[in-house]
Amino acid sequence: MTEAGILVFNTGSSSIRRAVFDSAARTRLWSARAESVGRQDGRIVIEGAGPSLPCEIDTFDAGFDLLLTQLGQTYDDATWLGVGHRFVHGGEAFSAPQIITGEIEQRLQSLAPLAPLHMPQSLAGVAAVRKRWPHASQVASFDTAFHASLPARARVLALPQELLGAEVRRYGFHGLSYQSILLALTEAGVEVEGERILIAHLGAGASMCAIAGGQSVETTMGFSTLAGLPMATRCGDIDPGALVHILAEKRVSPDELRRALYQDSGLKALAGLAGDMKQLLAHRLEPAPALAIEVFCYAARRSIASLAAAMGGLDRLVFTGGIGERAAQKFARGLSFSGLNLTPAPIARAKPGSRRKARASSLKPERAMRRVLSPATSLQRSPAIPERAFLRRAFRVRAS
Repeated sequence: MTEAGILVFNTGSSSIRRAVFDSAARTRLWSARAESVGRQDGRIVIEGAGPSLPCEIDTFDAGFDLLLTQLGQTYDDATWLGVGHRFVHGGEAFSAPQIITGEIEQRLQSLAPLAPLHMPQSLAGVAAVRKRWPHASQVASFDTAFHASLPARARVLALPQELLGAEVRRYGFHGLSYQSILLALTEAGVEVEGERILIAHLGAGASMCAIAGGQSVETTMGFSTLAGLPMATRCGDIDPGALVHILAEKRVSPDELRRALYQDSGLKALAGLAGDMKQLLAHRLEPAPALAIEVFCYAARRSIASLAAAMGGLDRLVFTGGIGERAAQKFARGLSFSGLNLTPAPIARAKPGSRRKARASSLKPERAMRRVLSPATSLQRSPAIPERAFLRRAFRVRAS
């Protein structure tokens, strides 16, 4: 029988990631991912096993089956110490990891309308694990939990109380990503509790977070994963009056509007193409894709300035995600008024157990900010960095 370990599932809006750790959560033993789920360019990537395997992955259920089949070739008889799942939304009730019981699973299902691109997929992962390993202990950890520290002024919505109820407020998302960046910075010797840090998580889903004293104090997303920056297929911030007008004049149903806002808006709507930034850049000389790119960059610069103001200044700016790590210079160009001057200054350091050097580029201030650093996500890619942040919360283990 394979030695007991910890299995971690990170299910996104278009991808599924799996990783296996030893029982002390110190070493990542195996990892794989399914990418572009629901699209024709789907593929399975197994770390250390050569090139990706192109395959059409129609549904998340199919993606789980493919990954668990690959996993089963090595770990089919494993006795898992625990199986962890990333859940985007914990609602009002969950601000800490939870063992997934029947009751907890039902409550998570009730939160699915709050994050329809993520919650059903994560729940499908729970069901897939239960089918293959019915006695495994499964744990949910929540992106919203990191933002439990938001002050009241950043949580409330200015609506009549009778319309709100207990759960209608601003939450914030991508918390596990932000937590993993803080862990990476701490391991790089940064005293995160003494700095005002702004992290920009820019991918198909995009948000930013202002962190002071090591805690979230403001973020761009709010009640749902729709708010903030325009994303691949999500609208970002929009005047509620426009939605009221659309409901009244276009006579669309709430379900139709929800589908449009989550799946057919954002960069996809602006460019008339799929919302993938790589595809937009390939067509950047065409008017519509060029406008979509400019709208995204403009919104990012505006959000950076706003979040810096919320903290009363900025000591460190961090870009992460597929878009963020490749485009730090472009986002910084419009921030010269603040004293931010981007000068390439590569930083390389090897992580323990990693063959790859972690790289970063410095964003150096001329006036207002004393120190700004932009680590590429390669800081996270060293073994176990993002998953260890998850494991610390989910399994209460020492992950050093």
